[in-house]
Amino acid sequence: MFDINIHDDRVLFVEAKIAGWSGYIKVNDFYDALLEAGVPRPLWPSAPTDNKCLERGMKDLQGPRKLVRPLAKGRGWSLVVEDADALDLERPDDEEDDERNAHKIEVTAKVERAEDDNHVSTLRITPESHPAVPLIRDAFQFHRGTDDENLGMFKCAQDLSMWFTRTIVNWCNGVATRSRGGSYYVTKGENLNRLEKAVDALNKVSSFDTTPITLSSGQTVHHNKVSVGGRIVLKPEIGSAVAIECLIDSVIADCDKACDEMDDKLRSGSLKIRGLEAQAKHAEELEAKLKQFEDLLGVGLEDTRGRIGELVAANGLTRLRLEAERDKAEPTPRSRFLIQKAS
Repeated sequence: MFDINIHDDRVLFVEAKIAGWSGYIKVNDFYDALLEAGVPRPLWPSAPTDNKCLERGMKDLQGPRKLVRPLAKGRGWSLVVEDADALDLERPDDEEDDERNAHKIEVTAKVERAEDDNHVSTLRITPESHPAVPLIRDAFQFHRGTDDENLGMFKCAQDLSMWFTRTIVNWCNGVATRSRGGSYYVTKGENLNRLEKAVDALNKVSSFDTTPITLSSGQTVHHNKVSVGGRIVLKPEIGSAVAIECLIDSVIADCDKACDEMDDKLRSGSLKIRGLEAQAKHAEELEAKLKQFEDLLGVGLEDTRGRIGELVAANGLTRLRLEAERDKAEPTPRSRFLIQKAS
């Protein structure tokens, strides 16, 4: 039992636990690793946007009194210097200047990109004479890349962390073991195979600092700390009564959370027909996911299944009502003909 494999017949499911993210990895390197591991292209993470790369590049210059602030409508970023003395409301105002200004804009940067730029984005920095201009350009180029051979960098703690929790966990039909995430249960079979592909790709581009630890029993384990990339620990779970109880709780909690989100959107009245169609598809996927765990455990989670069914019914009724209102508002073919004839 000390070194049981996740593919052992006694293992019922696996806990995938995020053990850490660190540093940056090249977008091209990770894409090559995903291709080699067999992860489908539609599931690959998108490279950071121009504006996100500019934000990261400017934040590389941030200091205790140097702040990076977004421009209106996400059009760029400003480097602002804060005056600590001006923040004190008890400080007497300067007689020559009644306006208290605690922040001074040092430099502003925006991304300009043409349709035929071949991945190269142009920075417009004002003023061009500011000493930080070369640093901003170099930092932006590091994050953004220069061409198809250099697509820039992924920030592991943001880009890849979000990719794993939002894309890979869903692809593997995983359920969160706790409300704040970070750990997920995944069933054996195809779901585990998918998870291993993603983990293999991540391991190929990651590096770790490994420390051997000798236990009192004389056995040795290794503690791996992420230095670059990310680490997902796959822990085998034996089909004990406690493990099954934890899995059932997680499945119910995961489904309840998804149902709560769908219910809130329905009650808000903000969904249009296309949004309702997307909700219906999500409910179908949730039903299929629930059935997988029911089949695995040999139980029927009727309350959870019933709640999903109620949401599907409510979604269908709302969709029929909106379609009826749309048809009523649109002129019939005969009325269109009469309107055209009259005009």
